Amino acid sequence: MKHVFILNSFRNEDCNRLSNEIFKYCVNRNMDYKCVTNNKNKSTEDLVKEYANKNSIIYAVGGDGMINRVLNAIVGTDATLGYLPNGTGNDFSRVLNIYEQDIREVNVGKINDKYFINVACFGMDADTANDDRFIHSKILPENLRYPASALWHFAGYKPKELEIYYNDGDYSNAIAGKFATVAVCNSRYYGGGFNIAPNADIQDNLFDVYLVDGFGHIQLLKTILKMHDGKHEDMSGVEKYMLDNIIIRSRKPINANVDGEAMISDEFNISFDNNIKVYNNLEMIKELDWILHPNDTKKRILKP
Repeated sequence: MKHVFILNSFRNEDCNRLSNEIFKYCVNRNMDYKCVTNNKNKSTEDLVKEYANKNSIIYAVGGDGMINRVLNAIVGTDATLGYLPNGTGNDFSRVLNIYEQDIREVNVGKINDKYFINVACFGMDADTANDDRFIHSKILPENLRYPASALWHFAGYKPKELEIYYNDGDYSNAIAGKFATVAVCNSRYYGGGFNIAPNADIQDNLFDVYLVDGFGHIQLLKTILKMHDGKHEDMSGVEKYMLDNIIIRSRKPINANVDGEAMISDEFNISFDNNIKVYNNLEMIKELDWILHPNDTKKRILKP
């Protein structure tokens, strides 16, 4: 089995240092490996296509957005998706940390023409996560970027007017209203540790879908605090559905955040696609944790 590690040069990390530690780990275990780095001339997608085959594990070394880019290139190939969490949120790795070390099949969602493996969200959450002024700021420390964006968008928050359609057995359903947040969850976490879908299962072929009413600021704040710990499901104004398809429409284009990646449209068609094999190499993550998060002990050895 060939282990191919794709490093993200756009995080401005010391890729040489990281590749040296991967080298030590792999050589000590007689692993057939290769480290490659994306750049302006060769994208993540180009690298995946170059190395993806049935005998390869392609590791996304980065955050949820990096996993998403590797995922979108790997779907349709026989390669296995691996990961080393080295991003801001690392939400998908929190979920896989629940499972034992193994290769397993995981559900893959599709939103319009893009694949996702974690969460697609709309409303204030998407506006927060897509705001490059904060999320990719070179002034703010990394651990303050998302909270700063969240505060900004909470202060100026306005609910989104949406139409939502889904099929439930033999019946078609429609919901229209103003929503603070809509989250379509294949997995459990988003936003750097918010437990939005505490009971989601990445292998059950169902999305856990949350519709949060367009509350005023005080009630919304209470809901957000509950959402962080996964205690929001029984709150008034929070509706949960378990669905395998959903369509979200808006009268004008709105933000979506899909596994850490931005998307804008006035219609989002969401369903399941083929499964993908994911390698959960917990031993490697634990071994390299100090180099993946050298300045942030809170992110080390991520736990659910």
